[in-house]
Amino acid sequence: MTTRGPSTGQDQLFHLTPAEYGPDFREHVLKQYRLAVERADAVSDRRASMNEFYLVLSSVILSVAGVGIGGTLAESPAIPPKLAPWISIAGAVVSIAWLAGIYSANQLNRAKFYVINRLEEQLPAAVFSVEWNYRTSGTEAPSKATGRLYTSSTYVESVVPALLLILYLAFAAYLFLNP
Repeated sequence: MTTRGPSTGQDQLFHLTPAEYGPDFREHVLKQYRLAVERADAVSDRRASMNEFYLVLSSVILSVAGVGIGGTLAESPAIPPKLAPWISIAGAVVSIAWLAGIYSANQLNRAKFYVINRLEEQLPAAVFSVEWNYRTSGTEAPSKATGRLYTSSTYVESVVPALLLILYLAFAAYLFLNP
């Protein structure tokens, strides 16, 4: 078995040639390809679950922070005024964690699809590679002009936690300045 790595410019994914591996090479590449696609789907499922979790958590915190603001304006506050701004700070921390989770899942998916695209080089059709190239450049061939046709789901997903972060920070500022 030969070892190949980035320092030699050789391939890390296929450390054996089809001839070195034997007659089952393509069958085993196809099995690994199927597994890689299943794992990429699992990351997407976890990402959706994570977004649901953070959305529910943020909704609860936002509600409590709203009660905190109402409490600072009422004669008998529902939440102690000194605690209310810290609830908003907790919401901001949750929003930052949510954004970090979105970008982490994006990086993991990028890595998985890099491997999937590389495995496609050994298969008769390059379904994901061609789809990605078309979505980003409008052609089947790779292009440096990415992003013209496709808005990243990571960007779209990040809008809600980013807006919540701004809202939480505004709540916190208001509550700290108006005790």
